[in-house]
Parts: sequence; C-alpha cells; structure tokens
Amino acid sequence: MNNNFSIKFISDDFETNLSKLKKKVDEMNQLFEDIKSKTNAVPGYWSGNLSSTNMESFNNFLKIFEEVSTKNKAYMDFLDETCSKYKLMETMVNKAIEDGQDELSINGSNK
Repeated sequence: MNNNFSIKFISDDFETNLSKLKKKVDEMNQLFEDIKSKTNAVPGYWSGNLSSTNMESFNNFLKIFEEVSTKNKAYMDFLDETCSKYKLMETMVNKAIEDGQDELSINGSNK
C-alpha cells in the first residue's frame, strides 16, 4: 500500500464553520430576546386596541420564532454529532493508512 496518501475530511474546517454558524444563531437569538423585551414593555406606555393588536401579532410571531430556534438547536446538535463521527472516521482511516492496512476494520469486522 502506498503510504503517501491520506483521506482528509477537513474536520478542522467543519468545526470552524460550525462554530461560526453557532455564533450567528446565538446572535440571532439574542437580538430576538432584545426585541421581545422591548415589545413586551410597549403596553406600559401604549394602550388601546392598536396596542393589543400589535401584541397579538407579535405573540403569533413569537411562536414561529421559538419553533425556528428549537429547530436550529436540533440542527446544531446534529452537526456536532456529524462532525464528531467524521473526525473519528478520519482518524481511523489515516491510522489504517499509516499502519499499511489494505482494509479498515469497523466494529471488529472487515468490509
């Protein structure tokens, strides 16, 4: 086997980009929390039907944002897990190449 080759997933790039994505999601969530806080303060200085209508619309939007936020978190968790699996596979493949193996054993079986 030629030991001059290796398989590279570039897990460092994946992790870097995932970290950037998480930061953007956190920033989005923080901005929304700021908006929510300011909007919830509106009834303290603006009352009437229009204020009530505005708050009702905002509360409907709030439900949508919370769903998006929950899905974003689930997706970030999925990407974390995916990255970990790729890093493990990358390590296993590169070790097999370094060891001069023609096959990679996964869970004790050669395929």
